[in-house]
Amino acid sequence: MEASSFLIGTAVVPLSWYKRVFHPTVLTAARIVLSPIIVIALAVGGNISALGLLVLAELTDFFDGYLARRWKLASIRGEWLDTMADKILHLPLFFYFLFKPKPELPHFFLIHDVVEWFGYTRLFCVILAIEVVLLATRTPLLQEMISWITRFFGLDKFGELRVTKKKGAKMFGKIKTWIHAFSVSFFIMAVIMISGEHGHFHADMVAISVTAAQVLVMPAIIFASLSLMSRFTLILWKHKA
Repeated sequence: MEASSFLIGTAVVPLSWYKRVFHPTVLTAARIVLSPIIVIALAVGGNISALGLLVLAELTDFFDGYLARRWKLASIRGEWLDTMADKILHLPLFFYFLFKPKPELPHFFLIHDVVEWFGYTRLFCVILAIEVVLLATRTPLLQEMISWITRFFGLDKFGELRVTKKKGAKMFGKIKTWIHAFSVSFFIMAVIMISGEHGHFHADMVAISVTAAQVLVMPAIIFASLSLMSRFTLILWKHKA
């Protein structure tokens, strides 16, 4: 996703103008720029604008990967930037709704009680911790730390825990990212309805929207955990080929 030109034999051929304008890296960077703007829009009461910007940001998430594959501009750096952009977009919004649920939103079912029992702070910390470790798996530093810890405690006599790149990790990660997107969208829709910015809505619709947002947080954590687990391989020496 980083190339601005490509090689044909020994000649360097510049990218077409539309490939420069809609370059996957440009779309990814746009998602990063939109993140604080969405939070600011929510903070000042521009909830409909925030929802529209969020939809636009999520569209860049789809098209940057699609265009990178179609135009053969994919790169490891581009994948890393795309992952960072997803986290920069969603984590501040989760923080906003977990710690500043204004206006006060109603809830259905038992999910609100479960979330409150576990604690908003703990819930956000779990999401944040998983995302940080997922990022760390993309660097050699984590493997070095794991190797040092296993040697320090003498666990290297039994086997080795390796950071690996598997197809399942990417699939689980994408599912988790889209669940995050829908969860945050439902939260914003509920705020729009309860603030009366777009006509009159029945209270049950607001409650359903909030409940959907909270319910989606749970599978998001599950898929994030699956993505994290799929990035590790445990090799026991007695089973090593």
